[in-house]
Amino acid sequence: MRVFAALAVLMASPIAVPAQAQKQAEVQPKFSTPAKAAQVLEVNVADRAPPPPITDKENLWLLDLSTGGRVTIWLRPDVAPKMVERIKTLTRRHFYDGLTFHRVIDGFMAQGGDPKGDGTGGSDLPNVPAEFNYLPHVRGSVAAARADDPNSANSQFYIVFQPRFAL
Repeated sequence: MRVFAALAVLMASPIAVPAQAQKQAEVQPKFSTPAKAAQVLEVNVADRAPPPPITDKENLWLLDLSTGGRVTIWLRPDVAPKMVERIKTLTRRHFYDGLTFHRVIDGFMAQGGDPKGDGTGGSDLPNVPAEFNYLPHVRGSVAAARADDPNSANSQFYIVFQPRFAL
């Protein structure tokens, strides 16, 4: 599926992406106690920046699909400021225009943002340092794709179709 235009990463509306048959092992949540799981979702935690309003158009990333559909992604500079800035920079450069979701695993995720279309490409900008955060990977979550090196995020991202708490 080709992304025609990207305008303006964490709540996406459901998307219809062609399935590719690949099996994924079920992943169990890694929370050691229910109290730790509840703390992840707690809003008022000291030293935690508040999320931007979901109506803030500066933090909504719109992906127009070749099927005529649109994916709206709520960018979260409060949890990944460097990656959000990278997405905005690349979008303004029209980097994502015409790129495909090059990796789609039914029941797991769709990955895009690679100009080579095979999962090995990125932008001409340096990689973004890791910005791991407290948010769980629930349906519709978007995150930076990276290689084995935690500081290898660049332009690629993925959208999860079902909860994957081990990510």
